[in-house]
Amino acid sequence: DASPTLGQPSIPVYKADAFVPFSFEVGQDGANFLQELQKLLLDGYDQLTATAYTTGSGSNQPTGVITSLVASSGTVSLVAPAVAETFGTADVYATQNALPPRFQPNASWNANLSIINTMRQFETTNGALKFPELAGNPAMLLNRPIYENSNLDGSINAAASENNYLLVYGDFAAGFR
Repeated sequence: DASPTLGQPSIPVYKADAFVPFSFEVGQDGANFLQELQKLLLDGYDQLTATAYTTGSGSNQPTGVITSLVASSGTVSLVAPAVAETFGTADVYATQNALPPRFQPNASWNANLSIINTMRQFETTNGALKFPELAGNPAMLLNRPIYENSNLDGSINAAASENNYLLVYGDFAAGFR
């Protein structure tokens, strides 16, 4: 009868929890105690998820974008620097050029603030800024939005065995391409 066979996909679910013991007396005596506790718990959750979505292992936590890209290195471009263990203007252009045309219209950048500040200092031989749009609000890099992601590498570790993940560029709505 040509009825479709539907599979049962396995969707991983992860849980973050916290336990804070306190007495009724603390709740009654501490001015705004519950509101302050809520702020702390929300900040902890934000930090936990930001790390997981960037560098998470996928084991008891989400797989982070960096972890996923490294695991897919045969099918996605991991751009090596033009000069080993350095970061320069050519690396920014090479990263943008590595993204397939299909994903370029909606692409955006992610970088650690220290890397964004390093790029803000790139100058031509005449002293002009190479990426003046980084000073804008919102900041742009090569006509695409750039967002701060503190969980990406913020400096180059020059050790030959170290991989440095300074910039991520892609269409995040299309699944980290």
